[in-house]
Amino acid sequence: MSRKSSPEKDDVSIIRSKISRRKAFSTAAKVGAAAGLGLVLGGVGGYLVSQSTASPATVTTTVTQTVERTEVVTPTAEVKLKLFPTRDEIVNAAKREGHVTVVGFGSTAEHDFYRRMGEEFSKRYGISFEYQDVGWFKAVEQISEEKRRGVEEGSIDVVMIWSAPFAEGYKNGIWWDIPLVDLVPNARTGIPYIPLYFHDFYHSYGRHIPILQWQVAMLYNKQWVNAGKMDSPPKTMDELMGWLRNNKGKFAYCDPNKGGSGHTWLISVAYYVNGYDVYAFKPFDENLSDNLAKPVWQYLNEMEQYLYPDNPYPEGNKATIELLELEEVGLQPMWTSITFQEIQAGRLDPEIAGMYMIDPPIASGGFDGYAIPFNAPNKFAALLWIDYMLSDEVQRRIPVEIGAYPIKTDAMPSKVTWKDPASGKEIDGVGVWLPAGIDFRDWRNPLKKPELRFRHAEYMFDMMKKWITNVQQA
Repeated sequence: MSRKSSPEKDDVSIIRSKISRRKAFSTAAKVGAAAGLGLVLGGVGGYLVSQSTASPATVTTTVTQTVERTEVVTPTAEVKLKLFPTRDEIVNAAKREGHVTVVGFGSTAEHDFYRRMGEEFSKRYGISFEYQDVGWFKAVEQISEEKRRGVEEGSIDVVMIWSAPFAEGYKNGIWWDIPLVDLVPNARTGIPYIPLYFHDFYHSYGRHIPILQWQVAMLYNKQWVNAGKMDSPPKTMDELMGWLRNNKGKFAYCDPNKGGSGHTWLISVAYYVNGYDVYAFKPFDENLSDNLAKPVWQYLNEMEQYLYPDNPYPEGNKATIELLELEEVGLQPMWTSITFQEIQAGRLDPEIAGMYMIDPPIASGGFDGYAIPFNAPNKFAALLWIDYMLSDEVQRRIPVEIGAYPIKTDAMPSKVTWKDPASGKEIDGVGVWLPAGIDFRDWRNPLKKPELRFRHAEYMFDMMKKWITNVQQA
């Protein structure tokens, strides 16, 4: 994505005052000029707030040519520039708007979660809530068409979006061009820096606010291991190929073009083969991508002979996890969220499921979150909804209700459990649908190992296209 001219320059008007050659501009005059300034951020007001009278001060004014005198002045008021509205101001304005429409995407369980949060949000604030599960594609298509036709007021207030369509939409000017990360009170602290401003290494300029972290880890059949039907799964990527040779036919990974666990695995293999630093924060170069991909194709083609022979690259996340549920394979890269939701639905036996993180770790599957359309009719209500989803009470529920990680590090519960309705057992999620072998807080600390790795979307998408001819059809 080509970088736009710095959007921050448009957010704040800078008043420049000139000093006369013959006479210094008085401090009192400067205060009066500042007091007349109103800061308006596309409908969300900034404010100049007059505070209590300040103590007298001596101000020396100097010019570069001739200094005629030094004045002693007494400012009558201290003026403070308040750039952003408070939560109370957002709440009051949102209540006046009275409605918010949110577009989401995901599984049935995820849609149900957002609807539950919407009902609770509506009860708390008295704001009507509408949830549309039409997905990001239709939303982006609608907003883009409205942008083309010059529709000043649309019907969508918030869109849950992932990296590539957000970046394309930003380039086309369909998102509200305001630093949301500064406007939303709960976004100002607790979110790791990189996902706050980057999404799969696309720059978000603070116009996208992440609410959760999707993650792929290694899912295996622990009963097979206990019964001696399969070796203990490899702890490191260095051990993986040898494990595959000794456990032929027991591994499969999702077709990278049919499911996110597959393309997240693909870019993670590339990081293992070539090194993470070769990709991280680097601009995309197709020639470099082709050269870097050559040893990746070699590695994956060597792996292919040891994969599940009947369906080595299942078409979709669901088709992939079904192979483990049916005990056709014993090891695969899989989403933590899908693993948990399959357990919740009774399709995956928690006594079978084991999950851990291989070293080096599989890249994060993305930090999806919210953007606000340029023509959202209820922008304050949109800000309040995002703020609510970033509250600790909601963030703590993400791992125990949909099996993903919260975006706010400190909101991660010390223990994640789920009660199996069939057995009545309280099941500890770590090692079942959340990976063992990861200290969540340390993992997000860039100074500690193993580091949290981020997908590079452009290199990943290029490899996805070329995987077909270089691996699947090779």
